[in-house]
Amino acid sequence: MKGGFYVTADDITSKTQFVAALHVFLSTGKTTTPYEHGEYKPSRGELVLVAAIADFLEAHTEIPDKELGINWFHDLAPHLVDAFVEFRIHPKHSTLRQIYREHTDNEEIPDLLDMRGRYVWQRVTRDLVKLMPLVAGRCGGEWLAHELEAYFEGERRVIYHAWRRFLRVCYRPIALRLKTEGNTAKGVFGRTMLNVDSGIGRIQFQFARTSKLPDVELLDRITNLIEVSDAVAENKLAALEALLMTRKSPIVGRVVDDVTFIGDESDLYGCRSGLNFPSVRYQIAVEMINDVVDNWDPNGLR
Repeated sequence: MKGGFYVTADDITSKTQFVAALHVFLSTGKTTTPYEHGEYKPSRGELVLVAAIADFLEAHTEIPDKELGINWFHDLAPHLVDAFVEFRIHPKHSTLRQIYREHTDNEEIPDLLDMRGRYVWQRVTRDLVKLMPLVAGRCGGEWLAHELEAYFEGERRVIYHAWRRFLRVCYRPIALRLKTEGNTAKGVFGRTMLNVDSGIGRIQFQFARTSKLPDVELLDRITNLIEVSDAVAENKLAALEALLMTRKSPIVGRVVDDVTFIGDESDLYGCRSGLNFPSVRYQIAVEMINDVVDNWDPNGLR
C-alpha cells in the first residue's frame, strides 16, 4: 500500500514501466493519469525534452529498475537533472538538439537547477512538475509534483532565506522612514551596494557590486597601520576620515553583479515582495544580501 492506496499490477512502479508510459505519451499524447483539464497540450519543445528523458533512462542501465522499500519516483528529480545535462552536451543528441531549437526559436536547453535561465527555466520546470506526475500515474501524483518543484526551486528558496533575514534585520526597523523621507536611498555595506528606489506604490531593492567597490580588507589593514603608527595626530585623523568616507560613500561604477527584489511600498513588513530573476549564481546573490545584513548600519543608507 503506497500513498493511501493498494498498488496493483497496473500501477507504474519501475523505470521500465515509466519509460514505456513516456513513449505512450510521445506517440499518443495520452498520460497515465488523465489531465483534469481535458486533452494535455504540450508546450513548445516539450515533446523533444520528453524524448530525451526517455532515452536517458533507457540508456543508463546503472539506474535501478526498482528501488527496494521505496517508491522509484523518489529519485526522479535528480534523474531529470542528469538527463538535461546529457541532452545539452552529449554528441549523440546533436540532431535532437537541432530539432529542439527549431521548435523553440533557438532557445537554450536549461539547467534545471539554475534559475538564471529565467523564463525558459521557469516554463520548462513548471511543465515537468505538471507532466511527470501525470505520466507516473497513481504512484506519482501530487506528492511528486511537490517533490520536483522543491528540487528545482532550491536556489530560489536559499535566496529567499537570506532576503527574509534582510527584511527582519534591516528593512522593517526603517520601513516607515524610507516611505516618508524620499524616493531613493543608497549605501555601501561591506563590499555590497544597496540601492532602494520607491514610487508609484512600488519599492525596489538592488544588491549590487560594481567594478569600483573598495577593497574592505585592504582598508582594514591601512586603518590598523595608521592606528599604531607614529604619524602626526592631524594626519592620522585626516587619513581615518578619508577611509571612513571611502567606506560609506556610494561607489559609482559599472554594476557587475546584482540581484533585485520588488515590493509593495505600503507593506512595511515585506510580505508582499518578490525576487526578480538574478543575473548571478545564487551563491553570489546570497553572499551580497548577507554582506549587507552583516555590515548593516541604518545611518549608512541615505
